Amino acid sequence: MSNFDAGSALDALAERQQQLARLEAELAEEKHSVRSADGRIEVTVNGLGALSDLVIAPGSLRIVPADQLGAQIVATIHAARAAAGERAQERLISVLPNFA
Repeated sequence: MSNFDAGSALDALAERQQQLARLEAELAEEKHSVRSADGRIEVTVNGLGALSDLVIAPGSLRIVPADQLGAQIVATIHAARAAAGERAQERLISVLPNFA
């Protein structure tokens, strides 16, 4: 005979779902800012990777060709999202230790 307790398993699952919902809400409130290598661009994303702010230093469009500036913006957004993703994964592992 099995000692499986479906009620306990469902309770544990519901608790994990609540923990994940709290984590998602917390990540949505976190901010991760990254500057480009030359300091002309600063990007801020939330803990879920959503872009919340983009700052381009004054005069950048006159100094840096548009295609290069665009590439720097994209690279900086990727870097910010990568930082947010690493932090989110660390936090997720604390809720779901077997996730890694």
